[in-house]
Amino acid sequence: MNENSLLLAVLTFGYGLAPFFTNRFFLKNSKIYSVFHFISFLLILLAIFFRIPKLTVVWPIFCGLGLVLFCKIQKTNFKQLQTWIGFLPFGFSLLSSLWFYCGQNECHLLGYNETWSYYAAIHGCFIGWLFLSGIISVSNHPEGSKKTLIESLGIVILFLLIALGIYGNPILKKIAVVGFSFLVPYTLWVATKEIRNQNRVSLILANCSRLFLCFTFLLALVHEFYIGFPKFIYGYPLMVILHGGINAFLVIPCFLFSLLFAKEEST
Repeated sequence: MNENSLLLAVLTFGYGLAPFFTNRFFLKNSKIYSVFHFISFLLILLAIFFRIPKLTVVWPIFCGLGLVLFCKIQKTNFKQLQTWIGFLPFGFSLLSSLWFYCGQNECHLLGYNETWSYYAAIHGCFIGWLFLSGIISVSNHPEGSKKTLIESLGIVILFLLIALGIYGNPILKKIAVVGFSFLVPYTLWVATKEIRNQNRVSLILANCSRLFLCFTFLLALVHEFYIGFPKFIYGYPLMVILHGGINAFLVIPCFLFSLLFAKEEST
C-alpha cells in the first residue's frame, strides 16, 4: 500500500462517519440524507477501486445536498449567530469533497498534487467537518455553553493559518500550530465537560478522546520543533501513521460517540 492508498483509506473512513453525525446533530435524522449518503458513498468506493475518477463528482453533490437540507431546516433562524456557526461543518464538507475530487482527477488545485490534495481533504473532513460538528452540537445542547461558538471560530482561523503557512510562511505555520495544539485539546476538554448526566459509556469515550488527543498534539509539537524527530516508519510518514491515525480512528470518533450517547441519555 502506497501513501496515496493509505490516505484514501483514512479519508473514506471519515466520509463514512461524518454524514452519520451530521444527520443526527443538524439534520434531524433525515431519511433523504441517509439514502443519498449510502448511494454516494458506494459510488465513490467504486470510483476508487475501479479507477473511475470522474464518478467522484457525486460526493460534492451529496455534500451540497446536506447544506441545502440544513438551510431548509434553519430557514426561520438566519438572524441567529448560532445558525451561521452551524454552516461551518457543511462548508468544510464541501471543501473536503472538492479537494478529494481534485486529487482523484489530478486537477492540481492551488498547485497541490494528488497526495497533498488528499491531505487537504482529510484535514477538512476530520477537523472542519467531524470535530467542529461535535463542538457546535455541544453549543446547541441545553447544558452547553455558547463560548464554544467562539472556540469554533478560533479553530477555523488557526486551521486556515496553518494551511496558508504550509507553503508560504513557515513561521506563521509554527505560531498557528502552537495555538492549535492548545486550543483544540482545551475545546474538546470543555465540550466533554459541558454535557452533564453522561452515562458510563459516554464518560469512558470522552476520557479516551482527551487522553489520545493530548498525546497526538504533544507528538505534533515535538515533530514541529525537534529537528531529530524521525520522519518515517517502514517507509510511511510517521506523523500520518501515529498522529493522523490516532486522531482519525480514536480521538474524533470517541469524542463524537461520547456526545451521541450523552445526547441520547438526556432525551
